[in-house]
Amino acid sequence: MESKWRVLIFIVLTAVFFGVETFAKVVNVPTYNLGYILGILSFMAGIVIGARRR
Repeated sequence: MESKWRVLIFIVLTAVFFGVETFAKVVNVPTYNLGYILGILSFMAGIVIGARRR
């Protein structure tokens, strides 16, 4: 069950990073695509943690 919560947290973080990056693009704040990069890394971390079996 703990692994499921970690995966959920990483997926929520991905959505937050993408949302903040999109909002920053709309208001013309230079972010250098950092939100997209962090979102992709967070999603990949969620996949790796979810794929591990104990």
